[in-house]
Amino acid sequence: MLQKKQFQKQLNGSFLLLKKQNKNKYKKLQNSNQNKKKNQPNKKLIKRLLSRYLKTDVQSLQRHIIYHLKMTVPRLDQQFNLLRMYLAISHSVRDQLVQLSYDTQKHYRKNRVKQVNFISVEYMIGKYLQQSIKNLDLEDKYSESLAGFGYSIEELYDLEKEPSTIIGGLGRISYSFLETLSTQNYPGWGYGLYYKYGYLKKSEVLNELDETWAGQQSSPFFIPNNFLRLKIGFYGEVKKIVNQKTGQKQFKWKPKEYVTAKANDLLISGYGTDNTNTLRLWSSHLYKDVYVEENSKFGDMTRIKRRKIEAESLTNYLYSPNVCEYKSRELRWKQLYFLVAASLADIIRRMKVNYKVPLSKLNKYVAIHLNDVKSALAIPELMRLLIDQENLTWDKAWEITQKTFSYTNHTMISETFNRIPCKFIKMLLPRHMQLIEEINYVMLQKVREIGYKDYRLCTRMSLIENTSEDRIRMSWLPAVGGHTINGTSLNQSNLLKSQTYKDFYTLFPEKFVNITNGLTQRRWINLMNPQLSSLFTKFLESECWITDLQELDKLGELLNNEEFLLRWQAIKIYHKKQLMEYVKRHYKVHIDYKNVIYDVQINRFHCLKRHMLNIFGIIHQYFVLKKTFEKGKQDYNKNVNRNDQNKASNIKNLHKRVIFFTGTAKPNDPDGEGITLLIKNLAKVINNDTSINNYLKIIYIPEYSLEIKRLLVLGSDIAQFLSLPNEEVNGTSIIKFLFNGTILLATHAGIIPEVIEKIGMENIFSFGCKSKDIKQIRQKNIEMGTRNIMMDKLKVIISSLQKGQFGPPIAYSHIINEIRGMDHYLISHDFINYIQTWEQINTIFSDNDQWVQMSIMNCCKSTYFSSDRCIDEYAQEIWFLKQMPLSKIQSETELGFTKEFINLDQNFDKDNIILLKKKIKEQINNTNSSRRVFNLLRDWNKAKPTEVN
Repeated sequence: MLQKKQFQKQLNGSFLLLKKQNKNKYKKLQNSNQNKKKNQPNKKLIKRLLSRYLKTDVQSLQRHIIYHLKMTVPRLDQQFNLLRMYLAISHSVRDQLVQLSYDTQKHYRKNRVKQVNFISVEYMIGKYLQQSIKNLDLEDKYSESLAGFGYSIEELYDLEKEPSTIIGGLGRISYSFLETLSTQNYPGWGYGLYYKYGYLKKSEVLNELDETWAGQQSSPFFIPNNFLRLKIGFYGEVKKIVNQKTGQKQFKWKPKEYVTAKANDLLISGYGTDNTNTLRLWSSHLYKDVYVEENSKFGDMTRIKRRKIEAESLTNYLYSPNVCEYKSRELRWKQLYFLVAASLADIIRRMKVNYKVPLSKLNKYVAIHLNDVKSALAIPELMRLLIDQENLTWDKAWEITQKTFSYTNHTMISETFNRIPCKFIKMLLPRHMQLIEEINYVMLQKVREIGYKDYRLCTRMSLIENTSEDRIRMSWLPAVGGHTINGTSLNQSNLLKSQTYKDFYTLFPEKFVNITNGLTQRRWINLMNPQLSSLFTKFLESECWITDLQELDKLGELLNNEEFLLRWQAIKIYHKKQLMEYVKRHYKVHIDYKNVIYDVQINRFHCLKRHMLNIFGIIHQYFVLKKTFEKGKQDYNKNVNRNDQNKASNIKNLHKRVIFFTGTAKPNDPDGEGITLLIKNLAKVINNDTSINNYLKIIYIPEYSLEIKRLLVLGSDIAQFLSLPNEEVNGTSIIKFLFNGTILLATHAGIIPEVIEKIGMENIFSFGCKSKDIKQIRQKNIEMGTRNIMMDKLKVIISSLQKGQFGPPIAYSHIINEIRGMDHYLISHDFINYIQTWEQINTIFSDNDQWVQMSIMNCCKSTYFSSDRCIDEYAQEIWFLKQMPLSKIQSETELGFTKEFINLDQNFDKDNIILLKKKIKEQINNTNSSRRVFNLLRDWNKAKPTEVN
């Protein structure tokens, strides 16, 4: 019994000891959990901190600029020059954009909206600082802030260096579309390449490298995304493997070579809205594993450097220097695949992260738009991702692909560049070659099922052209793999249906639509021509035209308003004088600006643009002037005052004329180089001939930039567009001249028929053959010989060129011979009509009132060609997007002004909070305006008790 009691006592003691030990363990565990909680990040606090907006009153902006001067672009000697001030204010503007971009993407994720992803190889960005400040409605505030430091905001605008790109309309359209997407509150995302260099600068040396594409390399607006690096493969082999999940056999591509794609983001703000979309540009870099591989094999740093140069060369240039050579073509297609592979990988990644839905619903949340055939490899790339990586069936992947892609055709030229040898793609992208062959097989099977069993039809529609060397028709790929194809003008869309894609249109007519291109007036009027912008605002008594260009229709009622007419003329004279001073300063050529026709042709130097028609017209006028002055010299000396040369009776209807040429020729293009050299030689002869009394001058501007374009667009009286109707796609450059009141001398190509319909035949100088007549005229040239039917005046001009009157003819003799032979571009046929049109121009220019009215009508009736109308049509007919403006601010806490912050901010008192609440309430009740965060925060330092009551 005693033993039992002792045992029970020992047992109870052990139990108490165990309980005590467990209690100590529990306390230790509880303390450790508390410590862990203390060490965990306070996500709510961080989120509240991030929600605080930057204030935009003058004092806050000045503090922000000083912060960046001190911390972002520091110097030990504390010497702050204009460049450092530019960098500081650029960082300040970028910070404002970052917070709006964060809000925009959060808004899109929350509402699970469909976004369009716009893929283009070119973006003509322009001067980004000025665009962003104007869009943010902070120009006055930043101007006042800089004035306090003794700087002018105009000085910083002039200092900004634009990205150097070619003059083509593709980049101009691409950036206008992205800016308009933001302004119109459509969810969008752009993809492109971050070029180290731009196009090759066309100066005296044709292969001279341009400066850095992104302006200064230290440009703060391109935000490197160091957390996003993608692995892109090339070459290698394709093997059959067994999928461990499904147990089925599938193909697996094992690339031999890799590069890394790094993202650089540019934030695209909208005008009058807080919506800010993103343009993501990819740069290529050496893949990290190469360092280890090369060191382990050879230990040779020179091999690594060579591999590094090869990897980075993918994004060095806008175009490879030599598209005719095999290596350059290989580099070009590697570059294009690099763009689409990185972009599609990022699109899928963002969809998975943001929406967390399977890829079978890709087309519900994503629209992908291919801006030209250069992005065509995106179609087999998406098929590869869906089948090989996401394990979807072929039918399901093909259905998703066709519902996701849309395509804009930008060219009517059947270039060899768009026909790629199959063996070339098989070597570079072996898996994609397999997919293209399968796509071709499925498409031809569908054609046969529809009932078209014609062998010749299948041959014409096949993606693979069976010739001596099998080639892939890249232009056919988007037509097969997308749901919509659109032309960029009504003229071009009809040609696509009747010529380029005739067979596809016959079988799939529902795929083809027309959306005429447009440009943004916010850039090409409001930003580029502030004098004209102020005139519009003054007489319309509103700035609504900046977002609704249809408002300019009201200007047609002011044609009899004397004040308006005088101001219009004064603005044109001011810009002509600016152009005159630029020419005198840079080219040492003296030209007049009063009663002188400033005539401009801005085009890529190529026979397609028919510069030779303009050149022949110049030589014709030169010969007329020479003959007139020589014949009337004796009578002139007897009867006319020497100081009154303009009243010579023989030339009373012939005005002084200055012709401006600018543009670029593609490398290794003999036609472009020959035209360039001929223009230079022509300028040397005519500009130095004193016998024509300065009645004719030629200015060749080799270094083309957006600043030069601005001077030419604003200062020109006449702009020439001379392409053949069935050769020119659109002629987007026309639109910016229309916006600024320049009168057009044009053929019936591109959008010109639509321009004539909108502004009236009486307000444009049009000439030349129609599209329907071209085939017949060419046949006549072949049968009768062009040299036998061309007019005598043109024969004299060609003879003078062949004899070397305007320099050695070797460089352009092949162009002359082609005109005397086949004359594919019908120069000889349109020449007489061209000369007659110039006689009409000289007559109307004598009537100043009629000329000014034509100029005004060109501007106020061109409202149809706004990118706002264009993007609305894309969103409704192709992308199926909804406008998603950011919701308005509901309270001060949403702006980050919580109690914690107000207590820390000594400058912010209760009166400011009352005023802020009042402004928020007014903004919510104003249904006509979008959310404007900065308008709520720009005047809070000026709050007074009297203002609150």
